[in-house]
Amino acid sequence: MPATFTIRQLMNPTDEELDKGAKTLAEAFHYMFFRSALEDDPSLVLQLLRAHITTAVYGGEVHYAESSSGDVLGVAVWFGPGQMFLDSEGQRQAGWNQLMEKLDQKTQEWWTYFIDVYNDLCEKAFGAGAKLAAYHLQMYGVMPERQRQGIGRELVKVVEDKARAIKVDLCLENLGSDESVAKMIELYKGLGFTPKGIESFKAFSGREAKMGCLWKHTTKDA
Repeated sequence: MPATFTIRQLMNPTDEELDKGAKTLAEAFHYMFFRSALEDDPSLVLQLLRAHITTAVYGGEVHYAESSSGDVLGVAVWFGPGQMFLDSEGQRQAGWNQLMEKLDQKTQEWWTYFIDVYNDLCEKAFGAGAKLAAYHLQMYGVMPERQRQGIGRELVKVVEDKARAIKVDLCLENLGSDESVAKMIELYKGLGFTPKGIESFKAFSGREAKMGCLWKHTTKDA
């Protein structure tokens, strides 16, 4: 039987705690998360994931699933009602701007395009202002060898319980190819999320990519 785990909210983290969480996410994504838009550099993938954690520590919340020995088994990055990823200069200075400075001009321009279109597509799929009023799961991942052991489900549940208590819903997106987005939609449907649409955007490569948008009602039936 796999070892047990506990969930805790990351508060006033040390650099070591941030690094451990970023490494867990990187391994969960096999160091391929947006890699083509990061000059094919795995170290920049790691920095991007760390920036997601640090921005949420500043203006959202982060939850770690940890083993009894302190290993980080899974990470969930959330933004609560009234909060959004990169919606303040404080968030941007908490790791995002430092990453962008390492990229060439073409890559920086793509990221500016992507963040804008990402926000627009969310508004289109969820409805104006809906995402900002909800608890939004920006990112989560579980170590490959610990997947399908209930860790991801618990990382969602701990915030779902908070959302239910204050009568707000949950939302999330997943990005990638048609096949990968369809696969992840089925996974999230198993967690009670309902697809709200699949939108298209231009990947850094120039090819069309997809973004699936999902919603979970905690305050009423879907």
